[in-house]
Amino acid sequence: MKALIIKWNAWLLEHNQCSENSKAHHLSLLDSEARLSSLGEEAKLALTTLVYSKQGQQRIARQMQQWQHDLTMLLNQLNQIEMPEVKKSALTKFLLVQCSHLEQHYPIFFNTAALMPDLMADEIKKNISNDLTLLQAALKQCKIGSELAAIIIQTFEQLKLKKACSYRAWRYWQLILEKLIRFCKNVANGELENLLQEYLIYLRFDSLTFYHYLRTQLGCQLDHCVRIDERYDLLCELKKKLLVQPEHNNILQQDLGLALREMLLDFVLAELTYLQRRQTTEKNHQAVLQDQYRVSVGISVDCLAYLLKLAIAVGLVNASPRSTFFSFVAQHFQTPGIGDAQISVNSLNAKYKQVVQHTAVKVRLLLRRMIKEIETEFDLG
Repeated sequence: MKALIIKWNAWLLEHNQCSENSKAHHLSLLDSEARLSSLGEEAKLALTTLVYSKQGQQRIARQMQQWQHDLTMLLNQLNQIEMPEVKKSALTKFLLVQCSHLEQHYPIFFNTAALMPDLMADEIKKNISNDLTLLQAALKQCKIGSELAAIIIQTFEQLKLKKACSYRAWRYWQLILEKLIRFCKNVANGELENLLQEYLIYLRFDSLTFYHYLRTQLGCQLDHCVRIDERYDLLCELKKKLLVQPEHNNILQQDLGLALREMLLDFVLAELTYLQRRQTTEKNHQAVLQDQYRVSVGISVDCLAYLLKLAIAVGLVNASPRSTFFSFVAQHFQTPGIGDAQISVNSLNAKYKQVVQHTAVKVRLLLRRMIKEIETEFDLG
């Protein structure tokens, strides 16, 4: 490959020595272009010979990538050198053909992470600018929301500001733009915006702004869920949907590192974990509140004990075992004047067993008032 570089330099030197106004120059120009074409065929033959040689794959890849690097350097230098347009155009075309041949015919050895020559990148920027006009019209025609459309367009507009990008990056954005235009032309549906979002996830659309947009949309959906179980159901549905969400296998991620699907799935799983912990905390807190809750009654302990005794006697309450029942009543009932203190279990038990007439009279009066309330409410008098 070094020999070819030397021959190209010789071609340039010979080309420079010819006078542009002479007849000899015209003949020399034709001869030089023929020689340049011959050098191109010689380069292709050298690459074929290298691939089928007995050298190891790593060594072949190293020589191929060095060749790629040399072509890139020549193109970038040529872009900055002042020379006659005819000569510059011929050499530029020759070098571009060599780069394309290397990328198309030897992809397993081609270094896609290497920077693309400036001339090729400038041409791609022009194509993207032209296609971006088509995409804007397609998005508008499909009535995609202005916020989502702006995110997509701005992502491509920012590419024009990049001074250098790898082959992989430029091919990635070319493919994404082509597929988006085709998608908008082929799909017509009232739910197009949702379909477009899913399609961008499928294409691994490499935009942090778009990821934050999707998170905001998801947050709005969660905010509309009033109950926790509704939020939980929505998150479970999204988790299931993302787990089966297909992705384009031939599109490699650029800057985000993770695919959009994986990033969104991480977000949904984090929300689910938070919600589960919140539910557990609320249940525990609710259990504590239930344990601490006390029923406030307007009768004394002796009346409460006798009223419970009557309820047990007529079968209204099944107080077995009796000791546990009294402990529960003492813990969860609050009589007048007791404050934060609890009813004494022993006192409750003693008053249950020994009822005085004064207590019985007060309880009978309470029961009569209850009966009268029933008669008044249902006109039973």
